[in-house]
Amino acid sequence: MDMPSFSAPKMDAPSMPSFSAPSMPKISAPSAPSFSAPSSFDSPRASFDIPKDQGLEEKYKDRPELLVPQEDRDASAKAANDVFKQYDQDAKVAEKAARDARDDANKKKKEFQAKKDLACETRPGGKWICLRGFGAGF
Repeated sequence: MDMPSFSAPKMDAPSMPSFSAPSMPKISAPSAPSFSAPSSFDSPRASFDIPKDQGLEEKYKDRPELLVPQEDRDASAKAANDVFKQYDQDAKVAEKAARDARDDANKKKKEFQAKKDLACETRPGGKWICLRGFGAGF
């Protein structure tokens, strides 16, 4: 069996242009500075003038509330905190009651809207405009 032979036509493709990347310029980095610690180091001696205690009365003359013993100030703060907690608890109860009352009012408003829509269905304008006389009551 003879196979037919096939040869592709010869084509001359244009040659690709050559491209060379530019070379990077040489940059010389400066050398890192050298550091050597001294073998001995004498720190300056600091001196502080500490004033002598002037006494509590003189020290707190502008703030006499600080002359009260610490235990009494702590007890006073605890008593004030207890009073605050009681008032805060009372306020939370009142806020809950107000939220419950608002929820009840919103439920009643929905009931009113439903009944008003029902009453306005047969009036001129329907439930959207609801033209009614002065004696309608709503």
